[in-house]
Amino acid sequence: MLGTEVGREESKPESVPKPKRGSTPKCESTPERGVEEMPHLRSREQTKTARGGFASQQTNSPDLRVTDIDLQKPANSLSVATAQNGDTVSVHYVGKFPGGKVFDTSMRGEAEKSGLFNPARDYKPLQVVLGKHQVIGGFEEALMGMKVNETKEVTLPPEKAYGKTGRHPMAGKTLQFKLLVTNIKKSS
Repeated sequence: MLGTEVGREESKPESVPKPKRGSTPKCESTPERGVEEMPHLRSREQTKTARGGFASQQTNSPDLRVTDIDLQKPANSLSVATAQNGDTVSVHYVGKFPGGKVFDTSMRGEAEKSGLFNPARDYKPLQVVLGKHQVIGGFEEALMGMKVNETKEVTLPPEKAYGKTGRHPMAGKTLQFKLLVTNIKKSS
């Protein structure tokens, strides 16, 4: 045998099974390339969807957990389209007071964690038509220009929320929101 040492068996290349169609290959960190160098392995949630598939969602915030979302695009890619006036934007959100107390959320897990869970509520992304003033001004303003799978944290002063004064129980309060755009339906 050429190229082999005497008394040593010739090594055959190991066959590596090909991943099944539709499956995601597993990624392992090695000493040369740790998890710190692979941000796509950090802050990732994988959850079973209602249709039995899995949805992965990468977020920039370790506190923002996404569950029960059947995303149509790879979670680590941002859409090219940006939210503009007239578009219908689907957005998950967590609303907090500056001290950290959650006052509202569209996500079931976050509602359970904060003690706000209501079994009668349908936890799903909020749909907002930009420019129709369906939500408080600062919330709508924050959505402008966002892309699908983009996250953003915003702090709204009372002027951009429910006003400095007034009858609304949130008037005069500064509000913080964590936003995750899940879909943008472009206006015709």
